[in-house]
Amino acid sequence: SAMPLASNAQSYEGSRVLAGLSTAAGLSLDKMNFIAAQLATLLIGFALRRVRCGSNLLRWVHIGAGAWLLWFCFGLQSVHMMVQASVAYCLMYCLPVSDSCLPAWLSVAWCLAYLSANHVYRLYNDYGGYTMDITGPLMILTQKLSSLALALHDGHLAKRGRLRGSESRWCHRVDELPSVLDYLAYSYYLPTLMAGPHVFYSDFIAHFTAHTDSNEDKQYLNRAVLRALACTGLYSFLVLGLGPMLPYYWVVSDTFAQLSLPRRILYVSGAFFLVRCKYYFAWSLAEAACLAHGFGFSGTDPSTGKPRYDLAKSFFFKDVEFGTSIRAVVAGWNVSTARWLRELVYERSPGRHATLLTFALSALWHGFYPGYYCFFVTFAVFTFTARRVRRLVRPHFQSSRSASLAYDCLTGLCANLAQNYAQGVFFLLEMGYALRFWSAMYFAGHILCAMLLLCLPSQPGGASDLMCFAQKYIVPYSCCLVAWLPTYLTQRYREYFPAAVAEARPDGKKRR
Repeated sequence: SAMPLASNAQSYEGSRVLAGLSTAAGLSLDKMNFIAAQLATLLIGFALRRVRCGSNLLRWVHIGAGAWLLWFCFGLQSVHMMVQASVAYCLMYCLPVSDSCLPAWLSVAWCLAYLSANHVYRLYNDYGGYTMDITGPLMILTQKLSSLALALHDGHLAKRGRLRGSESRWCHRVDELPSVLDYLAYSYYLPTLMAGPHVFYSDFIAHFTAHTDSNEDKQYLNRAVLRALACTGLYSFLVLGLGPMLPYYWVVSDTFAQLSLPRRILYVSGAFFLVRCKYYFAWSLAEAACLAHGFGFSGTDPSTGKPRYDLAKSFFFKDVEFGTSIRAVVAGWNVSTARWLRELVYERSPGRHATLLTFALSALWHGFYPGYYCFFVTFAVFTFTARRVRRLVRPHFQSSRSASLAYDCLTGLCANLAQNYAQGVFFLLEMGYALRFWSAMYFAGHILCAMLLLCLPSQPGGASDLMCFAQKYIVPYSCCLVAWLPTYLTQRYREYFPAAVAEARPDGKKRR
């Protein structure tokens, strides 16, 4: 039978002040400390918006409070944050910015290498567990420092008129290395410290220097905080109330494999939705903290004229759960990380390899559990397949609104099924569990994708990969075989039946 992947209390190094409260609430201590730290961040945000203080003092508040909350949650492990940030700053300071991107990528390599070392230690210390440790904040810090290193390179290219790229790279470029105080405030920025979202340095410094505090903004932010907290409460109810009824690790049990396929699909859909609700809970709480600090402004909605705070969001529930395509699902899940991956890798990679390199970096950033790599490779294949199917099939459903709606419903169902099929191994972590789960689903996702990629042409009106393969290899070799086979059979006939050959007449008739 399958065992749950749970928190390991012995490996946790954070404060134990709230141990009694965590036991009473039915939560592990690491989760309770995380929630307490995020609520403290939210309260600090409200206080800083009410009490005016100088910009330098505000930076010191974020550095000091951030360091203390990290110590509260992770103990001595919190030192890793300062080590990674200090070495990265020294690299950015000592390696001169030039037309070559090598200095920037050396800083990126350091951040990823240090994060990877902590991931390896986690594998050794808490294999298969879900205990929260410093790797979570280090993942966020890696995003910040790597994006800053490349933004400095983009700023140098922009000064020389040589920056080529998307508008977002222009907006996020940094012209000069920040001061140590600004750098540490960015690294320890409270609302994004524990669970994101990722914030680019240009957005961070713009918030510190140019944010407004009008009464209208305060009222809107207060309502937005309440909405985010309400969503947090809803997700916590789903996780705590329904999660024990649909444990996700049951999908690798023998009992699950004995269910009928429709019941397996229904169980997988419900169980993995509840696992995603854990992420929704953490991200909604982080969004509330960002809004409490007044961070997240991304512009004004042209249709309503109201401000938008999308920079505080880490996901869009409607896109993830009801997206009409795999692309919509990917775009709605962990959107701040998607922005980081797009600017760090996707826009800087060769076109044909951009998607695979992006998924590869995402897997490396998450850690070294085999389930991560199974998920990202599978989802990359799903993405390629979905693009081809959409390119070939969608034009046939645009003749009427009803046909378009039917197409959206069908592709939305397929996207949700594909998400659960691939994402399950991400949650299960281990290769054995991944193969057991996929075998219970008959490897249907992989087989279907392989058939579609082979049988469907890459372009409308073109030949499929299978047909191209047949034309290139099967048809020529078949012709050669057909041409060679009579000669071969004739030779074999002469060898095995020499008497019959000798008696045969030239016209093919035997002698009397």
